Amino acid sequence: MASKNFDKVGPYYESNAELVHIETKRTHGRKEIVKGLKELNKMLGQATTKVSNENYQMIGDSIFLSADFETDSKTMGKIKGKFIQAWRKTNDKYMIYYDEFSTEA
Repeated sequence: MASKNFDKVGPYYESNAELVHIETKRTHGRKEIVKGLKELNKMLGQATTKVSNENYQMIGDSIFLSADFETDSKTMGKIKGKFIQAWRKTNDKYMIYYDEFSTEA
């Protein structure tokens, strides 16, 4: 994904959202999340990602998504992992308030 596209991703995160990479760190807030995603994009270089085993569950005004991913990166090789996202309805729009992922060794 081109770095400029991460600015389009930002509005999907609540202003106080949290992004957690289980093996390394937590990032709080929309601006910091977008900054971190841009840095990750630079580390990956040219890459493609496939998502599989998607599971959606709606509870009240929240949607939970869990899935597996496989990223093929020119600079880092093949990366496999899992992610969970929690979305909630805010002002008639669903936004991510929690985003967690882990990678396999």
